[in-house]
Amino acid sequence: MIDDSEQVINYYKTSNRISPELFNTLKMVMLEWRKVITSSHINDQQKLIFKKALAHSNSVIWFELGFRLAKYSAQDQSAIFILTETLLESNYRSRLKSTALIPYLKDTHQEYFLSKSINDKSKKVRIKAADAILTINKKEYLALIEERILIENNEEVRSALNFCLANFDKIIKRADGGTELVL
Repeated sequence: MIDDSEQVINYYKTSNRISPELFNTLKMVMLEWRKVITSSHINDQQKLIFKKALAHSNSVIWFELGFRLAKYSAQDQSAIFILTETLLESNYRSRLKSTALIPYLKDTHQEYFLSKSINDKSKKVRIKAADAILTINKKEYLALIEERILIENNEEVRSALNFCLANFDKIIKRADGGTELVL
């Protein structure tokens, strides 16, 4: 992985988009992330720092740290454990943000996260899980949607699940690795 922690720190330092307190948290997280990249390992102290930072449920922290942990999970199991603990938390915002990271996880972790998220007690998390399945676009995950439709009582979620099923074959993979829905 590329160490872009200094660029991230400088961006938020000059952008005035976050509070000084949040900036200090972000700076600490990014400096610790630099150490992770250098050592190729997440130590116990860093695990605690990252868990605490993610517990804030701030979108900036989630974007900067969560995305990195998701990508790094292919190299270090500690990253996936941090995200798994967050997925299992009682705070629906943390679960929702964990679900948004599913497309960036290693394939072996995606199914576990999807099966938890598609059956989450929060309708927003279930909808985000359907979106993740559509984004990932792997046929083996369609069974999760089909199973959920059978027991789903919320009309908004049912509609999102049906949309995913109806449009699954309309997803194309772009050259940059992303996906796009073609109607």
